[in-house]
Amino acid sequence: MRNVSSKSRCLRLMAVVALLVPVSASAAWASSTGVKPGIYAAVTSQGSAFTFKVVTHCAKNPATRCLYSGTYPSVAAPCPNGQTGGGLLNYPQGTISKSGKLSVTEGTIAAGTYVKITLKITGNRFTGTLRALYPEQPGQALPACDTGTVSFSGHRDS
Repeated sequence: MRNVSSKSRCLRLMAVVALLVPVSASAAWASSTGVKPGIYAAVTSQGSAFTFKVVTHCAKNPATRCLYSGTYPSVAAPCPNGQTGGGLLNYPQGTISKSGKLSVTEGTIAAGTYVKITLKITGNRFTGTLRALYPEQPGQALPACDTGTVSFSGHRDS
């Protein structure tokens, strides 16, 4: 029979606890919020499909979840001159709250260059909105082409 000192047993126990704590904290965060990392597939109210990723360990904090773009939705943006602009919308990325919510805005409506995304994840399902404005003519702020509020929804794929 092997003689193991209490100091050796204590060190082994501390090593096991140190390995389990980050996993437990991350699992507890995910189960308390329902926000799981993975690929999420969405369809907009304009019928365009896109994906985004929810990743862990972002913002230098292992307990956070962040949204990163996967593919981009194609959105129509009617312009004041009667033409319809639009195309692939490069939406902003950000940190998802513990309640599963995200709201990120870049630019301002007054400047005519604006993009906003909102998101609410519950379990494997989610809903959100997108809106973008961009100049009708290059080099001028207003008038702006405006997608209006485009809703989207979907589910976690993997």
